[in-house]
Amino acid sequence: MKKEIIIVVGITILFLGTCITPTVAIDNVKKTSTTIGSGNILYVGGTGPNNYTKIQDAIDDAVDGDTVFVYDDCSPYYENLVVNKSINLFGEDKYSTIINGSITADVIEITSDWVNLSGFLIINGINGIQILSNHNAIENNIIINNRFYGIDIVYTCYNVILGNNISSNGGGIELWESNNTIVMENEIFYNIGSYICKGIYLYGCEYNNITKNNIDSSPCNIRLFYGNNNTIKQNIISNARDWGIQLHFSDNNIILNNIIAYAKYAGIQIEARGNKVIQNNFIQNNIHACFTLIMYFWEGINRNSWTNNYFDNWIGLEQPFFSRFPKIIKGIMTRGFKIPVFNFDWHPAKEPYDI
Repeated sequence: MKKEIIIVVGITILFLGTCITPTVAIDNVKKTSTTIGSGNILYVGGTGPNNYTKIQDAIDDAVDGDTVFVYDDCSPYYENLVVNKSINLFGEDKYSTIINGSITADVIEITSDWVNLSGFLIINGINGIQILSNHNAIENNIIINNRFYGIDIVYTCYNVILGNNISSNGGGIELWESNNTIVMENEIFYNIGSYICKGIYLYGCEYNNITKNNIDSSPCNIRLFYGNNNTIKQNIISNARDWGIQLHFSDNNIILNNIIAYAKYAGIQIEARGNKVIQNNFIQNNIHACFTLIMYFWEGINRNSWTNNYFDNWIGLEQPFFSRFPKIIKGIMTRGFKIPVFNFDWHPAKEPYDI
């Protein structure tokens, strides 16, 4: 009896420009003559007479452009994978195709460019997935119970992290000196398992796009450290144990159209300059927004800007000469001493945005 699985690799393939055909019909029996574009399909599990029992064995026998398809009937697979070929690695069902790293190493380490990884439940690793290469797509996986990060991206660029559930790890996603990456439509919850404790953490990163993620219940839901020129847009950032968004020495970022809610300390804390905070909803945070302004006398003061944000504790009153009172953002200026300073959102929104 044959199984047929249709796997659609959508906008990820368009973004990456890969040469592998995005729609794949998978047959239960491995057929070495079957191709996807220029690649063969190698099967793991299932009932085919030549199917592999270990995922790593199939990866080792694959060549660039091949697809390794993993059935769930032999799950869990107790392996620590190294993907060093430009291949598709697809699981049959993300709820039941399990790779268990046994807390001995990263569950999956990707060292080759142009890898597409989809359809797995990835558990019990040092990191769930570590990416050390470029132009990869990590889509539609469940990544839970890993000691450090669910996904750790190091010294790379042009990766796509799309539609994953990344929960109950030490941290959610880390980008370390990695640029031009899209992190989109992921569910990132309860990543509080170690001292890392961040939903998304960017260190030394530029030109990344964090869009339409749901990030909940980490001590710091999004933290940028020396991260410049990034965009954080249309996310739901809620129930942070300390900070919803925290920017340290991270300049010229855009914070646009996010819901930032229920932070126990501050919805957003900025210790940086030149950032733009535009049309966000600040809802029931202990402090909606605060900042520290570091002044260098030889550069002058480059403030952050706040534009048309909604603050649920702002009271707008019609005035003869002003459309309404501004929202005051309290901060301190420091250069060996501390001075109270203020920023202003001159035209706060009267109603929350539909985000």
